[in-house]
Amino acid sequence: MVALLALLAFLVGSVPFGYLIVRLVFRQDIRKLGSGNIGMTNVWRSFGCVPGFATLVLDLGKGYLPVLGMRLLVKSEAVHPWGSIELTLSAIGLAAIFGHAFRLGWHSAVAKEWRQDWACLLRLLVLGCSYR
Repeated sequence: MVALLALLAFLVGSVPFGYLIVRLVFRQDIRKLGSGNIGMTNVWRSFGCVPGFATLVLDLGKGYLPVLGMRLLVKSEAVHPWGSIELTLSAIGLAAIFGHAFRLGWHSAVAKEWRQDWACLLRLLVLGCSYR
């Protein structure tokens, strides 16, 4: 079950929200504008604060929600393969980060995954404080 959720977290992490927002709303390719990146900064500079902020929130959600979802789905310590919920949640968070960094079907360098890293870390810290 954890492997399936890690794969799902990887796939969720690989969704390019900046590209999708610009493509669906403005019918343009963000890779051909500004810096050529599909991230929040280029979306913000090219199309304004609303689509840029939406990209930021969705990118943060890619790291936060898989960890939260795993925590809500699996409450018993017995089902965690490593015997610790913290390690299991960390594996889910890393899967989402790797999905963001190494997107399927994209021929580009590693994405700038710092927002997602911080979202996963924030969720893990919140869980650590509220779990005990």
